[in-house]
Amino acid sequence: MISALSSHGRVRAAELHELYSARLLGILRSNNPKVDPAYLSDAVIDAIMSLASNGVQEDVTKGKLLTLLKKIAQRRVIDRLRKQQRRRQRELDETACSVTNLESVSKVSGQQMIDRELAVRYVPQLVKDEDERKYLQFWMEGYSDEEITDKFGVSSENREQVAKLVIQISQRLRQRLSRLRKQLAREDQP
Repeated sequence: MISALSSHGRVRAAELHELYSARLLGILRSNNPKVDPAYLSDAVIDAIMSLASNGVQEDVTKGKLLTLLKKIAQRRVIDRLRKQQRRRQRELDETACSVTNLESVSKVSGQQMIDRELAVRYVPQLVKDEDERKYLQFWMEGYSDEEITDKFGVSSENREQVAKLVIQISQRLRQRLSRLRKQLAREDQP
């Protein structure tokens, strides 16, 4: 955004930043105590750049400029929070369909990576017995349910029984992952 500014706009942005950024950030922090400070800092910069690029002329001694910057920055914070909330809801909607006995075809590889990262971090909350631990280990290595069935060391007589067990374990772990994702999403809510 700074490259789109003229040299006068850059000077104006630097002046506005020097005069108002600290106070504006303090106001935003007091109005939004649960919001990530990085979002607030970005909102301050966005507000200053927006004002500098639009060329609003105000007398800086009147104090009205701070109010205008505050309104712009607060709108940016709200926009970012709404965007984040929509993204989380979209992720939850995508994962809600993945609690099946088959590997979800619609699941994006990025989502699989996120699931694996969650599984690594929260193994004690996900795994209840040795078979689940064994399944989870193979799953984190990227094996499919059929490959995991083979890894469980089955003979031809008990293959069907082991395949059912693997599917049950898969369903239980996916349900626990889904609940864990929802719990973490609720904890992240401001």
